[in-house]
Amino acid sequence: MQCIRTAVAGFVGLLTGAAAAQSASATLSAANAVIAPGETITVTLEIDAAGGAAGPGVFGAAGLFGFAGTISATGEASSGATVDAAAVSSLLGFGQTATAGTGSSLLAIGGGRGLDDVPTAGTLAAATFDLTVGPEASGSITLTFDGAVVLSLGDALVTYATAPGVNQQSLAPTTLELTVGGGRLCADVNGDNEINGSDFFAWVNAFGAQSIVPCDVNADGFCDGSDFFAWVNFFGNPAADPGDCQPLP
Repeated sequence: MQCIRTAVAGFVGLLTGAAAAQSASATLSAANAVIAPGETITVTLEIDAAGGAAGPGVFGAAGLFGFAGTISATGEASSGATVDAAAVSSLLGFGQTATAGTGSSLLAIGGGRGLDDVPTAGTLAAATFDLTVGPEASGSITLTFDGAVVLSLGDALVTYATAPGVNQQSLAPTTLELTVGGGRLCADVNGDNEINGSDFFAWVNAFGAQSIVPCDVNADGFCDGSDFFAWVNFFGNPAADPGDCQPLP
């Protein structure tokens, strides 16, 4: 990790302090927080610069943005987890790297942009990668981004790091906790490993046919109106889905 921070610091040269209004954060997200053993999901790393200087360029008037770091995995379901199809945003034209690692360090990623003609500020989907959990995995897996973000603030360059050094600001650490369940996501009524509008129509059909599986979204042994409200809840909050419903017949 120290070598990554050193590389970022060398990339931007001498960095100065940040104004109080400026901040940066990094967020890992996935469509579903509950996945099945052996399943592959896409994870996105988003970087947000709040209070950035207005003007052309990425994240500020000087037109410079860069990030570098690693994605690590911990938890009982992390054993056997692999990363594939890692990609850095096409907005970041230089210094791109997306290298899969081994063990708990799954991925090294980075990229930057220095053009002045891109009127972008705010949140950027900096990178995406596919995470596959082991076929025998169960329990939880926690992904963590550890690294640094560099952006412009007027005529100054500012760096934010999860382990800040001299003249560096703190980058709010981000983690994504996933649960590897032994069954089907309860709101995944049609069994395609996604929760979307097609599951609603599948539930309506199952309700009309009184098919306990997969109509019984709340797993109380009945197919009734309460399962509809359970589906709406899981659709709006996938992390609440226990992921332990019976597989489709």
